[in-house]
Amino acid sequence: MGQIYVPAVNWVLMIACVGLVIGFKESSGLAAAYGVAVTTTMVITTVLFFVVAREVFKWSLAAAVTVCGAFLVVDLAFFGANLPKIPHGGWFPLAVGLIVFTLLTTWHTGRRLVGERIQRRQTDLARFISSAVKGDHERVAGTAVYMYSVAGTTPPALLANFRHNKVLHKDVLVVSIVTDDVPRVHPVRRVETRELGHGIREVALHYGFMESPDVPRALERLGVSDADTTYFLGKETVLATARPGMVRWREHLYVFMSRNASSAASYFHLPPDRIFEAGIQVEL
Repeated sequence: MGQIYVPAVNWVLMIACVGLVIGFKESSGLAAAYGVAVTTTMVITTVLFFVVAREVFKWSLAAAVTVCGAFLVVDLAFFGANLPKIPHGGWFPLAVGLIVFTLLTTWHTGRRLVGERIQRRQTDLARFISSAVKGDHERVAGTAVYMYSVAGTTPPALLANFRHNKVLHKDVLVVSIVTDDVPRVHPVRRVETRELGHGIREVALHYGFMESPDVPRALERLGVSDADTTYFLGKETVLATARPGMVRWREHLYVFMSRNASSAASYFHLPPDRIFEAGIQVEL
């Protein structure tokens, strides 16, 4: 589980490696950086193996400490031998690792906080459908596709559109993307639907971790065409505040990363002229 494949990252790594070789110029500095990077990786790998042995393999504490402790003694010996190389180039992998770790943990924590803030406003999808169809609300022609990742709950864009415009489309699809633990998913297993009644369906689109989701193409299997379809997306405006969550500088870092993240519309290959975005404000 948890396979990650980001083609752009591979290109960045290649360019960084070439720049690293050119930047150090001398093999001694590159060797120092390499030594610190490898021995630090060895130590981290042993620590992670201890966690896996306890949490996944269910080893006893004594067994995990015995096996991992033996490896850790050797790893720490190599790591200690490379500590004098830190001022001579070994600082570089440590600095890069710290920066990347800060970015990843800030993004992960920020997404979790945003999700928690949004979930507090969420409405059960079945309850929303029940209340929406009871009222005398107009059903307009066409298909509305609402992209949302939490199954069984009402997308914020659907709530916003219903509250402001007082209408529902005759055909409503609540679509979520599911990344399976395989490189590619066979097209036959791509689409999974659940009828909710009153012209509303939940749709789960399955993709492998090496695939790029193409929502319009996948929905063609359900008879959905772009000619009469509008894609609704929720656009989050994140604000750094004094509320409990992250320290202020990390909140500002997350806000910057969020504003510069690639758009969901391009990631899902949605047609630009068929997109409607509903904005919501989220305070960290």
